[in-house]
Amino acid sequence: MSAEALAAETGLGPGQIELAVLWNNLEAARWHEELGDSSNGGDGDGPG
Repeated sequence: MSAEALAAETGLGPGQIELAVLWNNLEAARWHEELGDSSNGGDGDGPG
């Protein structure tokens, strides 16, 4: 689903949707790093 389509459904602006997605990706990357996951599949502590 595009940011524009999601914006139409939620009433938020496309820029707000894109920012939320970027923020979510940043938080997910930080979470994986805290668990010790790496690009080779991690150490078994979490998803990935």
